[in-house]
Amino acid sequence: QKEVNQMIEFLKAHQLNIMLFLSGICAILTILTLLTRTLSPKRKRILASLEFAAMMLLVADRFAYIYRGDPSELGFWMVRICNFLVYFITLFIPHTITLYLFDLFRNEGKMEKLPRRMYAAEVLYAIGVVLLIIAQFTGLYYTFDENNLYQRAPGNIICYIVPLLITFIQLSLLIQYHRKLRRLIVFALVLNTVVPIIASIIQLFAYGISLINMSVVGMAIFLYVFALIDLNLELEESRQELVQSTVTDDLTGISNMRKFDEDAKAYALNSEEKGKTPLYLVFNIVNFQTFNDHMGYAAGDELLKEMGQIMVSEFEDEPTARESGDRFAALTSDEDYLQHIANVRNRLLTLHSTESYLDLKVGAYRLNEHTRNSRHAIDRATYALKKIHNDDDTIVNEYTEEMSNEYRLRQFILNNLDRAIEDENIRVFYQPVMWAENETLAGFEALVRWIDPKRGLLSPAAFIPALESSRRIHLLDLCVYEQVCRQIRECLDQGLPVLPVSLNFSRLDFELMDPVAELDRLTEQYNIPKNFLHVEITESAATENVEELKKAMQRLHTSGYAIWLDDFGSGYSSLNVLKDFDIDLLKIDMEFLRNFSGNGNSRNIISSIIALAEKLNMQTLCEGVETQEAVDFLREAGCGRLQGFYYGKPMPYKEILEKIENREFLLPDTCSSPVHLK
Repeated sequence: QKEVNQMIEFLKAHQLNIMLFLSGICAILTILTLLTRTLSPKRKRILASLEFAAMMLLVADRFAYIYRGDPSELGFWMVRICNFLVYFITLFIPHTITLYLFDLFRNEGKMEKLPRRMYAAEVLYAIGVVLLIIAQFTGLYYTFDENNLYQRAPGNIICYIVPLLITFIQLSLLIQYHRKLRRLIVFALVLNTVVPIIASIIQLFAYGISLINMSVVGMAIFLYVFALIDLNLELEESRQELVQSTVTDDLTGISNMRKFDEDAKAYALNSEEKGKTPLYLVFNIVNFQTFNDHMGYAAGDELLKEMGQIMVSEFEDEPTARESGDRFAALTSDEDYLQHIANVRNRLLTLHSTESYLDLKVGAYRLNEHTRNSRHAIDRATYALKKIHNDDDTIVNEYTEEMSNEYRLRQFILNNLDRAIEDENIRVFYQPVMWAENETLAGFEALVRWIDPKRGLLSPAAFIPALESSRRIHLLDLCVYEQVCRQIRECLDQGLPVLPVSLNFSRLDFELMDPVAELDRLTEQYNIPKNFLHVEITESAATENVEELKKAMQRLHTSGYAIWLDDFGSGYSSLNVLKDFDIDLLKIDMEFLRNFSGNGNSRNIISSIIALAEKLNMQTLCEGVETQEAVDFLREAGCGRLQGFYYGKPMPYKEILEKIENREFLLPDTCSSPVHLK
């Protein structure tokens, strides 16, 4: 009891200094809060108002104490005003902390709506304010004697009970949600609720000391300091989350390719030290788009997550990642990789046994001393994977030396297309088309050749698929169109023989550019008649994007171009194409003439196609003609035009002119004014 009395006497003697010190700190913290940029605007307002209110509480408390013994009119009104501020701020600080607490829980994602206890705290705050206003006109909180000296009233305890009730509500929320928050902020908030409670109890026995006011102010400062510490922790966690997001796939939660590249380097070095050969694997979920269409995109996302977890558990302690889309990567040793692949495939198909169209295909690349870059290794494994895309019987395909040559050629093609166009290494060769009736020249088909100064003649079978898969084929086709138009213009200017040329349009041309507009631009630029150009569209292109292609073909016809259907009968045949599209000429695929001699079925099919085309008012051309026997049969069957090695391989236009001059190619009676087919 003696020590308690001594402490009370000490506080009485020094409370002015203590309050001045605390108010100075509050003033500094208020300014710092307003200047800081790291706090959110809402939390900045809360903490700034908290510190400013704490400072005003101390100032009002001291002014009220100074004028309590002053019976003058000034003293009377100063006591009233300062007491009102003291009681109001005693309510305001718990209310503000309640708002801070709610903002804290909401930012943590723990509260979807305001709990009822929060409403109760707000109601108590409103009641406290109403009672405080009433107290200004009654003797509820305090009274003045005949000398206008301040005296506490019995209702004065209400100004402690209301904030204490609010504090109890805060404490109950903290008890409920403490596991959801960081320990540091929980510790600060618990102190901020417990200390005012203890101070209020002591205040009842220590009249003359503003202990509860000092404790409330101290806790406001304490909460501010811990809020800043918590903010720094929050920023550090955000930084860690940001770092994590740079190495983690957003959807599946497993590593992304950046993290995979880092882990792959260490794994490869460790494997080599153990005498093992690292093997890169790229997994592709077959028919994933079909699954998306049938089951929905949400189910597709779940499938990718399942695949990610299967990869992580199967290749434990080995690098795995989601490569892109429905492809996943793994790095393992070459000892048991086939078993790993079988396990992953079986687990995925077991989970989705009702979706029988789903499957897995895997491309593999064995790391060697020439390839240390993991991205290059993944590219090679992906290349091996794509080689079995349409092979239903093959699940795993390992990158080979033959593929290596193909891959290097493909990379050369993709990297050098623009330069080849610029340096005129892309050239047009012309294959003659003959009238079947008299074997005179009917025109030419423009075929592209790539003649590289170092590599020589590149096969179209190599560069055309590469450009199609990379969606750059339209650049090549546009180059061909321009060369053909320029060649026709030069021949017209020089008075040389000119015959119609057919140009190949791929399906991708209609996706990647406006080929009709480009063709119109070139014919206008070089001032050539449009009936010198025929447009060849493959039958496979005519079976995709039907409506868009119909519109494009209508524009071609309106502009004055003849339309040929190329490769009819090449495997995608559909009579709907003949029914739905306005075709000028049917080009019968050369496959029908393979092993032609003695094959009655081929003869009957070709004769039927020619007869059908004639009924549909379409002209016909058969390509792949290599023998006199084929020429005779096709002429007798009524085929209008012939094309094939029997008449000549694709060649530069200069050779065409030489053969015309040598009368190896005979010109029709009028070769510079070709008539439109329709």
